[in-house]
Amino acid sequence: FDRAGSTEAPDYLGFLFAIEAGLFALWTSWGVRPRAVLGFSFGELVAGYTAGVFTLDAALALVAERSRLLQQLLPGAMTSVALSEADTRPLLPPDLAVAIQRTATSCVVSGPLASLAALEDRLRMREVGFQRLEMSFAGHSAAAVQAAEPFARAVARAAPQPPRLPIVSGGGGELLGAADAVSPAYWGAQLHR
Repeated sequence: FDRAGSTEAPDYLGFLFAIEAGLFALWTSWGVRPRAVLGFSFGELVAGYTAGVFTLDAALALVAERSRLLQQLLPGAMTSVALSEADTRPLLPPDLAVAIQRTATSCVVSGPLASLAALEDRLRMREVGFQRLEMSFAGHSAAAVQAAEPFARAVARAAPQPPRLPIVSGGGGELLGAADAVSPAYWGAQLHR
């Protein structure tokens, strides 16, 4: 990490990839063979690597490109909210999005700083718990759409291969078909869904 406690994309995504891919390698060395792999957001890239869609070199290049693209987004942030997605959505203006549903009673909201601060004020007045995440970008928001096409081009250069293990899509929870697994458009859209 460059800074203690930082969760900026360039600071931790490579480290996170190494941990997740290393754990996969360790478990397989012990004879643990998964029936399928899955991941959400960045974790789906790791799943793609462990399933054989991306080589190690290609996966690492995609990690670096994803980090670079996220840092180029308009300034934004993410806030964890102690409400379900269904209870949170009615509170959101059009420029905020539910980025992640963490549990039945917790989700993460993403978007521009000013709108997120206004939401946090409304949550405070309603005595709803929330925590601003230490991010300078609005992952899985409308802002991330602008990164989809450049990331899809990077995926095309990575020459994805059909998976050797089934992958569960982080977007919908269904098995990812081979056509989607090798589709640059799928991986580009994955940045903002």
